[in-house]
Amino acid sequence: MRSYHHHARPGRTRRRPATILAVAVSVTSASFAGCPGAGECCRPNGTPGCDDDACCASVCTIDPFCCDVDWDQVCADAALADPACDCDGSTDDCPGTGDCCAPNGTPGCDDETCCGAVCAIDPFCCDVDWDQVCAEAALASPDCDCGPPTSCPGSGGCCEAHESPGCEEAACCVSICADDPFCCDVTWDQLCADEAAADPMCLCDEPAPCPADLDADGTVSSSDLAALLAVWGPCPGCPADLNGDGTVDSTDLAMLLSAWGPCG
Repeated sequence: MRSYHHHARPGRTRRRPATILAVAVSVTSASFAGCPGAGECCRPNGTPGCDDDACCASVCTIDPFCCDVDWDQVCADAALADPACDCDGSTDDCPGTGDCCAPNGTPGCDDETCCGAVCAIDPFCCDVDWDQVCAEAALASPDCDCGPPTSCPGSGGCCEAHESPGCEEAACCVSICADDPFCCDVTWDQLCADEAAADPMCLCDEPAPCPADLDADGTVSSSDLAALLAVWGPCPGCPADLNGDGTVDSTDLAMLLSAWGPCG
């Protein structure tokens, strides 16, 4: 199952010419005009290079763009993942002021543990905006106390795509949205329905109910009719009491006859 889909964040990936290192070389900070620079290493700083000499050289060895042109978000992300950089996966925006479990329009969110966990993976969430991708990461993170999705249960079937968030079977809905919050936050699309079809909590392969098939042979036939007529009258809890009113009567007979033939 995938965690996020349908909503690639605009501008997160900059296209760069591929850099191929033909040979292994020993690179020092003197190799890069931007090392050390004036800006912070763990955030985009709008200038070439950054202020930690070792970090700057380590990142620019892999991606010279960061020292030649601009220490942008890609460079900051590289610094966050680089042991030569003292970023600690933390940010100044944890805790923030907005909800962690929904897009909040500001950097960071109001649960410090959750905020730090998400931003360690996706610094954009603390550097720029806690958007839908960040909220979905929070919903999927054990460090974030988001609780069950509010869209469970929803109004549509779990085994087919529909426009509303969530689906009508609560257990299935929670199971799918735990791995794919998009299904409860935005819409229960075909990918959500496909996930439900593969999830044992969702029972999508279960046959449609056929209560008039009293002998469970897959067909409503004369044997079921005989079974219904045999218990005619008051019969609370009887399988032949198809409408559950405590009496096997003409209403149940009509229901059986309307279902006549193969079930499903």
